[in-house]
Amino acid sequence: MKKKALRKDFYIEIVKTRGRFISIFFIVALGVAFFTGIRSTQPDMKLSADQTYNKSNLMDIQIISTLGLTADDIEAISRVTGVKECVGTYSKDALVTEDDEQYVVKLLSYESSINQPVIKEGRIPENDKECFVDTHFLTSSGHKIGDKIYIESGTNDDILETLKYKEYTIVGSGSSPYYLSRDKGTSSIGNGNINSFIILSKDAFESEAYTEIYATINNEKESIAFSDSYDDTVDQVIDRIEKEIKAERIEARYLEITAEAKEELKDAKAEFQDEKGNAERELLKAKKKLDDAKIDIENGKSEIKKQEKEIAKGWQDIEASSVKLEDGKKQLSDGKKKLDASKKELEKGKIAYNQGLKEYNAAILDLNQGKAQVKQIEEQLAYMENPEEKAMIETALETQKQEIAKAELILEKTKVQLDKSKLDLSNGEKELNRATLEYNKSNLELSNNERKLHDGKKKLESGEKEILKAKQDLAKGEKDYKSGLDEYNQKKEKADKELGDAEKDLSDAESDIVKIKKPKWYVLDRNSIPSYASYGQDADRIGAIGEVFPAIFFLVAALVSLTTMTRMVEEQRTQIGTLKALGYSKFSIASKYIMYALLATLGGSILGGIAGSLILPYVIISAYQIMYENLSTITTPLNMEIMIWATLIAVVCVVMATFLACFKELAATPANLMRPSAPKLGKRVFLERIPFLWKRLNFTEKSTIRNLIRYKKRFFMTILGIGACMALLLVGYGIKDSIFSITNIQYNEIHVYDGIITLDTAAKNKELEEAKNYIEHNDYIQSSAMIHESIIEAESGSESKDVYLTVLENTVPVDDFYHFRNRVTKEVYSLNDDGVIITEKLSKLLKLDVGDTLILKNGDFDPVEVTIGAVSENYVMHYIFMTNNLYEELYNESPEYNEILYIAPDIEPDMEEDFTEDILTNEAIVSNIFARNISTDFEDTLDNLDVVILVLIFAAGGLAFVVLYNLNNINISERKRELATLKVLGFYDIEVSEYVFRENVLLTIIGTLTGILLGILLHQYVIKTVEIDMIMFGRNILLFSYIKSILLTFLFSIIINFSMHFKLKKVDMATSLKSVE
Repeated sequence: MKKKALRKDFYIEIVKTRGRFISIFFIVALGVAFFTGIRSTQPDMKLSADQTYNKSNLMDIQIISTLGLTADDIEAISRVTGVKECVGTYSKDALVTEDDEQYVVKLLSYESSINQPVIKEGRIPENDKECFVDTHFLTSSGHKIGDKIYIESGTNDDILETLKYKEYTIVGSGSSPYYLSRDKGTSSIGNGNINSFIILSKDAFESEAYTEIYATINNEKESIAFSDSYDDTVDQVIDRIEKEIKAERIEARYLEITAEAKEELKDAKAEFQDEKGNAERELLKAKKKLDDAKIDIENGKSEIKKQEKEIAKGWQDIEASSVKLEDGKKQLSDGKKKLDASKKELEKGKIAYNQGLKEYNAAILDLNQGKAQVKQIEEQLAYMENPEEKAMIETALETQKQEIAKAELILEKTKVQLDKSKLDLSNGEKELNRATLEYNKSNLELSNNERKLHDGKKKLESGEKEILKAKQDLAKGEKDYKSGLDEYNQKKEKADKELGDAEKDLSDAESDIVKIKKPKWYVLDRNSIPSYASYGQDADRIGAIGEVFPAIFFLVAALVSLTTMTRMVEEQRTQIGTLKALGYSKFSIASKYIMYALLATLGGSILGGIAGSLILPYVIISAYQIMYENLSTITTPLNMEIMIWATLIAVVCVVMATFLACFKELAATPANLMRPSAPKLGKRVFLERIPFLWKRLNFTEKSTIRNLIRYKKRFFMTILGIGACMALLLVGYGIKDSIFSITNIQYNEIHVYDGIITLDTAAKNKELEEAKNYIEHNDYIQSSAMIHESIIEAESGSESKDVYLTVLENTVPVDDFYHFRNRVTKEVYSLNDDGVIITEKLSKLLKLDVGDTLILKNGDFDPVEVTIGAVSENYVMHYIFMTNNLYEELYNESPEYNEILYIAPDIEPDMEEDFTEDILTNEAIVSNIFARNISTDFEDTLDNLDVVILVLIFAAGGLAFVVLYNLNNINISERKRELATLKVLGFYDIEVSEYVFRENVLLTIIGTLTGILLGILLHQYVIKTVEIDMIMFGRNILLFSYIKSILLTFLFSIIINFSMHFKLKKVDMATSLKSVE
């Protein structure tokens, strides 16, 4: 009967105080939901990724060697204990160009057992002419299944040195677990960023050695990815690989490579000697041909000179002959004239002879006739023909006889003369005939000579033409000789250069063989996959937030619930006294309140636990899925362990507080309990001791101050509740400020360079110099600096951390690229030879300060000790900066510069791709990264936290609302008699509300100020707790975040005051003022 009545009273109490019950229920639900949800997110994120990885059988271990890997390596790795499966694969960075758009792609060989792609469309390649592409590639390039793509190397090397073909047909698309996010890493070709992956058949690759080997482990514990047990299992297998086979396989590969290199060198030397011999023989042959041509030219010149001399002499002879001919002609003409004259004379002589003969005969005749005439004249004078002679004869007939006698004498003489003339004529005729013959002979000879002269002239002219042609041929020969000589010299120079280069290459190759270092094996776990590591870090960030923030949130909820139950027990002391007087045991009486608290807390915990486990992780992981688009599975199981712990803590806190409050009241006698507790003694407040202020306050203001001071417990609990909620809001906004402000500070105020160029330290000195000159003379780059950057180990005591050692050139103005300063005081530091500058997070992790010493372990070098000269503000990664001189002093050698920092403010974002493509044409440049892209990528990573922070803020706001509502509800419930009295005294409803709300406003102001102080302290604690090893978050909260938190707190207060106004209107004066007895 008693129990039944108590149970009935219990149910009535829940219905009557349902507002309080629901507020406890939802406060606990909120606390548990937030606590469970945030703390479940980390394992749920890891579980979701693990299931995605398991579907594709993602590798557990990756082995990379600087000299490639072989089938023997695969066999050796397969024998290591713990290795389940092991395969060798090929990979290569390449370019695909479509419509003037260039895509940098990662070519991968297909493996059916490890790293299986997720097929979204089509199928896997079945032959060496097909390919499977990233879905993102299809979307961005506009390709579809069945299209052909053309692959290029992106370097001076022919892609056919790596692949069988250049053209492949797309047969499928999908995603790869290896690339959980869109970030595919960087490349040394194209614009430096890998856009997509393309999977080819193994047969499509021409490489002899594998690029990497992937292995899976025997995960007997079925540990999920990212867990310590999984990492331990993988680390154990990696340790076995490194200890059992690494050294042996390195040595084997080294011997294999050097043996092949020596054999190739031997063949190359033999080929070189053959080629050199052939080249020398060809050159000698060409030289002999040229020398013969030169001799022929010289002989030709001599022959031409000789012929020219002969021609000249010929012409001289012709001239002489011409003169002689002319003389001959003249002589012949003269001879002819003489001959003609002689002929004429001879004719004349003949005529004269004939005439003389005739005359002689005539004279004889005449003589005879004269004689006869004389006889006849004497007989006949008629025979005389000449009348004159006749006359003479007649006249001198007498004398004629005498004359005849004389004539006879004369005739005798004449006859002698005639005989002589005849003889002379005969001789003359003979002479004339001879002369005629001589003339004719001379004329013939002259004609012959003239013909010979003409022929000689023709011959000389022909000779001259021949000489001219010979000269032309000689000129052509000289030109050909010169051209041949030039060609010979060029070929000889080229051959000498090629032979010299070949000889140098052989010498270099010989030196390179000597210099060949044993290959380095990199045995890596999944953390070598950028998306795996970043996803794990993101999960750990959520886990870090879940370590602190939900606990504080939960404690605030538990504290308010505890206060609510304590107030409830104190309010019902009269009922407790009545029940005790009726004979109910202390436990029975206490069980009513304990069950009340238990039911509200347990119900809220169960609802909150389920809702938190299922909803919050899903919301947060879905937000991360924007970045990790290939996360195919979201798994949010009920995390019973966290739920049970959260429920247990909530139940224990609230129930224990209720239990203690009950037994405190139950310790009193029923008579005392049934009487109301004595009102609080009125005391003078501190303002009353300041008459100047107190006298200026009106009644309501004085009453408000007295009430605040009088109800100290309510005062402090309200301030604590409001302050805690204000602090939670401030912490939520503060975390956002701390996280999202670091990129701007890190990459705009501390690291002030615009980009980083990574150099290939294995490149030739000439190529490195060319790259350096290219950077120095680039129109866009204002200034640049060579730096050495490497990962080393920094050690102090038992603590050690991996850090980036950065060494700058002596000639570089450091302030142009790095600003070293104190985070708090902003004091600027300078780098000098006396010590190093370390970053702030590193100094805190190693518990070091300025003046302390630090041990640096740098690869093969002996550990060195350095003094810390300054601790500089830094947020991302750990750095140690030192001068070139200090490095040389520590390590006795100059640093190997492997990066170039540069400042290029004129390069706009749309110019970055072209600039990077241009800069990567240099053989010695491996990659180019813009600082703004580093900042953007980091911001993109942190953007995923934005959803988490918003959840924190909304949850804190919700909690603040519920807490304020609950505290106000308790305040009104406790002061019903006081409020009823005010109504009896004539206060209007609005005045009663103002009476209460005035106190609430003051308490909100004081709570807000308290919350600001508490929030600052809590923010510092939370930020330091949630920081991961390599990142330091900001320590400042922005002014706007203070304003937003204050405004939200006051907004909640105003809304609650408004809602409480209607509750105050319902206070019944008669019921509230009736005697408690």
